[in-house]
Amino acid sequence: MKRKLPVAIGIIILLVLNSGCSLQFDPTGGLTDVASGSIIGRFVMGAAGKTSAKGGAITVRIDRTNRAVLTATDGRFMFNEIPPGEYGITASMGNGNKARLPRVTVKVGLTTDVSTVSLTPTGSVKGTVQLSGSGLPLGILVGLYGTDISTETGLDGSYELTDVPEGAYNVVIGRSGYATEAVENITVSSGNELVLAEVVLIKKGTSVDVSLLPLSSGNSVDMAVSHDGKYLAVCFSATGVSSDLWLYDLNHGTWFSMTASTGISERTPTWSPDDSGILFQKGYDVHIYEVSTGSASKLIDDAGCPVWSENLQRIMFERNGSVLAMDPADASTSLVLDNAFSPDVSNDGMVACSRGDGIWVSEGNGNNAQRVATSGSSPLWLHGRREILYRDGMALVRYDYGTDYREIIAANGGNAAYCRALNRVFYWDVNAGIIRAYQL
Repeated sequence: MKRKLPVAIGIIILLVLNSGCSLQFDPTGGLTDVASGSIIGRFVMGAAGKTSAKGGAITVRIDRTNRAVLTATDGRFMFNEIPPGEYGITASMGNGNKARLPRVTVKVGLTTDVSTVSLTPTGSVKGTVQLSGSGLPLGILVGLYGTDISTETGLDGSYELTDVPEGAYNVVIGRSGYATEAVENITVSSGNELVLAEVVLIKKGTSVDVSLLPLSSGNSVDMAVSHDGKYLAVCFSATGVSSDLWLYDLNHGTWFSMTASTGISERTPTWSPDDSGILFQKGYDVHIYEVSTGSASKLIDDAGCPVWSENLQRIMFERNGSVLAMDPADASTSLVLDNAFSPDVSNDGMVACSRGDGIWVSEGNGNNAQRVATSGSSPLWLHGRREILYRDGMALVRYDYGTDYREIIAANGGNAAYCRALNRVFYWDVNAGIIRAYQL
């Protein structure tokens, strides 16, 4: 005799089947309801829309699972019985052609259509990062600026950025307590691995060695760092030779001689606002060196210690014990401060200079001059509105005259240069005979 299925159980089965649940056999002795949905879509190769290649079909994977399928001849794919949630999907074909969908949402009883997605050529970027001093280079963040592609370094400081679409990028590397570094204008190509040079992060409040001079030298070393932080312009006197202008590539650690020795000393270099030229004192005149052409010419007679003010569109310089300003447009000059020398100009047009009785600051036209330090020479503006660096005997002193905070950053520091882009001071270590960098 046939037994009739109870009406209630039949209704439950119908509801389960219509809800998108699949029935799986439970080895413990019953049926288990597994709520699920589906994912469908189509992957193609580039703008041409190819769906296969010599290497075969496109492989589609659900990230962090063992679910993978090959696309059909038209590039379509399907995943069934996927538990509800958010997933990443990666498609790949051959060497370096990939696409990734980071957030695909699956709902019970529904089919999620990701539509048509093009694979793009990709490559990878790898390298190592170290920390100045003895810090462990683990967990340093490395990323591509303007993208969501990033990773962290391993125990040995190594990193790898994978599935990077072809193109040009800037790599940004940072860790709390250290200066952030950037590797600019790298180019990633399909299927290739780009290996970058090792990067060293400098701990804030510490100094690191930069370079020895290319020739043996005495203590006469003047320098200026380009605004983009890539080059040092250095004037120094080699043994038996007058002081000449050199260029040091901070990224590659190489020296270049800019001017041939003529027996006339060259000193106090400073960069133009766009880094296209270098002003320097040659003998008792100010010259300009054009970086693009490699040529130098005289700009101002009977002048020294030049500095270019972008804000004021003037060139400040020293002449006969006074600080003057010249308008490059018409070569007209005006007095800024008398009985003053070694000027520097801040980004907002304030002037700092040395006088016989200490360090003075004023507005760009010399108004509202005030003494801020009773001793010292060769002031440089730092990043703060009232913060300067100056030499006091053999020491380099960082001084905020708004709060009266002083800090010696180098006990044996010679002439120095400040780079705002890096927030870093470069200076000549007189005792060690080496150029060093202090990270503010």
